[in-house]
Amino acid sequence: MIGSEDVSSESSLSPEELYKLRMLTVVSMTTQSKALTYQALMTEIGIGTVRELEKVLLDCIYAKLIRGTLDQRRGVFLVQGAVSRDAGVENLAVIPAELEAWIEKARQVEAELKTQIDFVRDRREHRSVEERNFVERLKSLKMKAETDS
Repeated sequence: MIGSEDVSSESSLSPEELYKLRMLTVVSMTTQSKALTYQALMTEIGIGTVRELEKVLLDCIYAKLIRGTLDQRRGVFLVQGAVSRDAGVENLAVIPAELEAWIEKARQVEAELKTQIDFVRDRREHRSVEERNFVERLKSLKMKAETDS
């Protein structure tokens, strides 16, 4: 519990640090239940008013830490999702495969970028040759015009 007496008297947390701790506690709670009563949240994070609680919840939502719906009429936060603070043991087996997939995708992006860079370089070289040919042809026509007059 992060009641003001529990945290403030035992530590030297600044108001900003205490607020972040409250937000992290909300995130932890949303990973454990799909419906959290305002009263349970207020007790756990040490906030005395619904208005303060809703501010914390909205700040968590805007920070994309949690997703859910505030049900003011019933005094419940309905959880739709939350970021995980830690990788659970059940996720450890999946992480290497996800990293390998990410690495493969990064390699594909790198190859595509190299292809595009090579294309741009080729176009630039082709354009440079065309410009030189144009300038030479222009000079040739200019000299011919001068000799004809």
